[in-house]
Amino acid sequence: WLKPKLAQKQQSFVRQTHISFVPGMWQLSLLLAVPLCTGMRPKEVEEEVLDQSTTEPFKVLVFSDVHGTCTTIPGGWAEGKGIVSYADHMRNFAASTVGKAIEKSSAHLLIFGGDASTIPKEVACTEENLNELKEFVKWFAAVQPDKPKLFIGGNHDVCLDDTMTRSDTKLDAERVALIAEMRTKNIIFIGAAGWVKFKVGDKDFKIILSSISEGRGPGAEKKTVEECGLTGKEPKEFTVQQLKDAKCAPNALVGAFQYCPTASFASYVDCDTVYQKTTDMLEEASGKLGGEADLAVIHGPPDNLGFAFGPPNNEPNAMARALMKPLLEKKGKMRAGHYHLEADWKGKTTHQTLECKTTDCDGQVELKFVPVKQRRPEECETEIDDQHTPKEDDFTEYQVEQGFKLDVGQMEYGNVRNQLTTELLKKFVW
Repeated sequence: WLKPKLAQKQQSFVRQTHISFVPGMWQLSLLLAVPLCTGMRPKEVEEEVLDQSTTEPFKVLVFSDVHGTCTTIPGGWAEGKGIVSYADHMRNFAASTVGKAIEKSSAHLLIFGGDASTIPKEVACTEENLNELKEFVKWFAAVQPDKPKLFIGGNHDVCLDDTMTRSDTKLDAERVALIAEMRTKNIIFIGAAGWVKFKVGDKDFKIILSSISEGRGPGAEKKTVEECGLTGKEPKEFTVQQLKDAKCAPNALVGAFQYCPTASFASYVDCDTVYQKTTDMLEEASGKLGGEADLAVIHGPPDNLGFAFGPPNNEPNAMARALMKPLLEKKGKMRAGHYHLEADWKGKTTHQTLECKTTDCDGQVELKFVPVKQRRPEECETEIDDQHTPKEDDFTEYQVEQGFKLDVGQMEYGNVRNQLTTELLKKFVW
């Protein structure tokens, strides 16, 4: 019999309390003063909470052309004077402002765009070149070791070009072992051409990569079969060794992963075929990504676009179009190395605009040079200017949670077969 009375009493208390509560002036003043004490009104508190975003753009850092063994004496390279070993060079680089910036980068992905070494005096894979590559990989792997990294070669990295190591079983085995070692250290190597794809949120981020760059057109001092004493021989097709035996050796310098321009003067290499095969490799890599890409990283700009002495108005040829078309599909960006000096860049700027005006390639692509070297490859340097200091690229259409980490194990990738074979590059045709 107590429960109804107790319930009635509780209801009466609540009702009476609700009715009888009339705040006094001092109570109202206290309530109004709470937000004032914090220095903001309730609406301002709400706006501040909304402004504190937990996402950020997906970020990529691309840099190239660290190069290796160098000389401290102008012109000392040819005479072997003032030579700084690659190990010492890498220590100097790691201690530089640029080296430290790379090591502390907040980018989610790091990409090296080729030329980790300095080309030997002879365009061939040597122990010296191989050791330089090993030293670079050692440093690169130690840079935020848990972060995925991509690595392409350059024309100086001859020991990474399979066409230059196949004839030497030992060197080729070391090349294969070095690439395998990279993979154990979260580094994916792409050779002549290839592709990488991975998820950022619920979308695929796609990259085309290539180690290729344009070389100088092969030629020789003697420019006719008559001068070389090779008349009456059919077909008019000769190997490098035959030309050397006839004392008519070519004076070309075509390094690793390089093609010769189709307009080469007095070329004895079938440059048209070399160029077409290079274009085919880029198209195949694009096809693996469904003909679209967010980023293209190539050692040398295709068709030498952006180069001060390259095509006028940055007009793309077939090779450049093969790389631009997939980028236009996703409003992607292109990054390239190879040319270090400010005077080598068209308009003396790292930023270039490439424009297609054909039925199958219509639009503009941003090209940016990303070398950290500002002098010639063989010249030592310790301080690097702002133009050669790598900057992170933000991809704002890909938002990630702060603290987002890529998993290299979730990345899909592949290499296209290198069609720039030794047979193709070393057979000369009149």
